[in-house]
Amino acid sequence: MRGRRALSDEETLNLATYLRSLPPFVDSENVDAKEGSEVFQRLDCVSCHRPPLYTMPKAYDVGLEDERGEKLFNPPSLLGVRHRDGLFHDTSASSIEDLVLKRQHQIPPGVAERDLNALVAFLRSL
Repeated sequence: MRGRRALSDEETLNLATYLRSLPPFVDSENVDAKEGSEVFQRLDCVSCHRPPLYTMPKAYDVGLEDERGEKLFNPPSLLGVRHRDGLFHDTSASSIEDLVLKRQHQIPPGVAERDLNALVAFLRSL
């Protein structure tokens, strides 16, 4: 990286501490996002993506395997997920809609389409 230096361990720790101190922004005016937050809780998405960082340090088998055969992955933070080009460790999901509406990642059968759309709105609000 020309003109850039790696962060020191102390700088990395300070940055992580600062980021953890920030409250997540959820658009409280967005009715769909508000409903989606309730769906997020009801479907127990919080078991892997726990607020306020919407992640946790434990690794899980999410039905994927990387090129080294690794099957356990730390759930990524969902903060800012709407800005990512690809989701999952291998970027195989192209969008939040792909993840929720098409692949229905970790979503039990029979969840109403309205709830899924509200969940997408919530995730987009993070």
